[in-house]
Amino acid sequence: MEIYNFSYDDENDALNSLSMYYGISVEKIKSKLNEINTLLKNDALEWDSGTYAWHIRLLLDAEPEQKNMKIRVSYYHRCGSDGTLEWFKEGLLHCPEGIKIFLNKTINIVPELTEYKGEILRRSVIHLNDESNGEANGPFAFSTLREAKVRNEFDLPELFFGNTGQFSFVQDLVPIQEKLKIKLKPTIVKFYKEYNPENIDCIVCNYWQLICQKFDESFTSDSLDVGKGKNIPFEQIQEIFI
Repeated sequence: MEIYNFSYDDENDALNSLSMYYGISVEKIKSKLNEINTLLKNDALEWDSGTYAWHIRLLLDAEPEQKNMKIRVSYYHRCGSDGTLEWFKEGLLHCPEGIKIFLNKTINIVPELTEYKGEILRRSVIHLNDESNGEANGPFAFSTLREAKVRNEFDLPELFFGNTGQFSFVQDLVPIQEKLKIKLKPTIVKFYKEYNPENIDCIVCNYWQLICQKFDESFTSDSLDVGKGKNIPFEQIQEIFI
């Protein structure tokens, strides 16, 4: 079975991923980027991802699509840690499990946090009810390393920054928040998630759209609910960036 790995450490990494998938050179892909950009941004077209993917394959004159394949897509989770891989030995956890483990680890670093643990956990339940009707979500991550690098608001869980409405910020946590920012290291965790072959059209179209942003858009990618309430095992962590 062929395994296709999609990764976006930078543009060259993304182009290499597409090159391996289509079975053509990076140079050939680069020569077709303008045409692909025009295709993707033609407002008159109302195609689904499968139709776009089919037309792009024609433009590239690429090899026929493999039917028997495994797909792995890399993502980039931004957080705070002690800077070691050991910090993530439980894997990347969904909410609310992730906040519990985070508190258990950071209490050892900032003991004053013990006093507020119960209240933070209570508020995490409120937040989960507001966001997803009590259903677990996350882990969240970005499609590109570049976006993860600039999004420092993810260095601490959202609970430490507060929110609107009933989930308001507790001012007593401000000094603890500052201590955590000093003691923890901004960390990006690169990991992969496996997909079924029927997801391939959406995956490649997303990569084309991200690459083609350079023509006329600011480069950005949203934080995605990659885990959808399921933990990412430690074995699927590929690398950490400090």
